[in-house]
Amino acid sequence: MRWMIAPICLCALFATSGCVPLYYAYPTVSYIPEVPLDKTLRRYLTDESPILVFRIDIKDDQNTAEFTEDDRYVLRDVQPATHYFSNIFGLAYSYVPSQMKLTLDSGMYWHCVALCYRKHSHHTMRLRLYRSGYQLIQIKPGDRDVAFPDWVEAADPTAQEKAVDDLLSTAETDFSVARDKKLVTNTMRNLAPGSASAEHREALRFAAGEYERLAGENMGQVALEMRCRAKAAWLRELADK
Repeated sequence: MRWMIAPICLCALFATSGCVPLYYAYPTVSYIPEVPLDKTLRRYLTDESPILVFRIDIKDDQNTAEFTEDDRYVLRDVQPATHYFSNIFGLAYSYVPSQMKLTLDSGMYWHCVALCYRKHSHHTMRLRLYRSGYQLIQIKPGDRDVAFPDWVEAADPTAQEKAVDDLLSTAETDFSVARDKKLVTNTMRNLAPGSASAEHREALRFAAGEYERLAGENMGQVALEMRCRAKAAWLRELADK
């Protein structure tokens, strides 16, 4: 039995000194309530610029600098529903159904006396409301006032380009120090490839089409046209992966 005493004491020493990594996991729930879209009680689908709703499922790595982050954003289209007050007079309002995400957050904490290491994967979601010619609207779990979002017009092509950028942005959870300096991947680099799902692939292609539309409508603005075409090409390549 004596030969077992030393290893047992050594393990106890490591545990008490914090040199044994501690792994954990726990369930999390993200919830966004129903979002009414039309405060004028008319069918928004008849508008010249329809509202498109995308749900973004996010895996957010929150690690210390010793570990690389592997955030992942997956988009899918959410079809609004319609509630009718009167079928005779066509009074109705459209809304985004409530969204719920039940996942398992997990990670590791390793305290080594003078140094502490941490890996943590958090899962959450966003709703992003896109309307051509307007600024993007984002809704997070926990947002209190989500009824009847106010649409602010994107006054110029650059603002319209930014609305598409915001639809695809993964920068909100990206705290990596060594950022890629390329044109697109700096703010969108954590988008999942198209193989993540058919819906995600179509969302990427939709955004690419919006960039191409802006490039075609503003051919006199060389810098904007080049940016939009470069982003569109990158997105179509990502969608095919």
